[in-house]
Amino acid sequence: MTTRVRENVAATAMTLVFVAVLLVSLGYGSQARLIPSTVAVASIVLMLIQLVVQNLPGRGAQLSGRSYLGVDEDDSPVPVPVPVPEADADADATDEPELEHEPGGSIAGGIAVVASFVVGIVLVGILPAVLLFVFGYVLRVGRSRLLPAAAYAVGTWGVLYVLFVLFLRLPMYGGIVGIWIPYVSG
Repeated sequence: MTTRVRENVAATAMTLVFVAVLLVSLGYGSQARLIPSTVAVASIVLMLIQLVVQNLPGRGAQLSGRSYLGVDEDDSPVPVPVPVPEADADADATDEPELEHEPGGSIAGGIAVVASFVVGIVLVGILPAVLLFVFGYVLRVGRSRLLPAAAYAVGTWGVLYVLFVLFLRLPMYGGIVGIWIPYVSG
């Protein structure tokens, strides 16, 4: 199975999932179906755009982030040749190249990040946990500086606060600490 066929099967399967979500949401009441149907319709439109773009001649394989010269006779992408640097005469043949650390870390690190976010929600509530989580995530995984990380965290917190607390007037979970300090969670 070629890369293009695999990508088309995956995009079609996702489109069918979103169609199913749309059909199920039509059975809900008018207010209850607002979010699922909106997300489903937007997702269907995006997946159809994805299907069209990835099947344009010479353009489909470029979406994956790799460079391709074009496609061969069975529509498989043909990769760009990568020049190989010549070996250094002084280099020891037994030296292995140093591997760079991938952003995001290991699976255990990812689980620890999610677990710490959940613990944060339980302890201090949703809004403070989002503020701390986004700050730490952008700082650590995004490898950003302090000021941009703080800006992203405050911006995310502000959008959530305005949307859920001020606009929708929903009570936010305050966490265990919110029981003793009522203004922590907003």
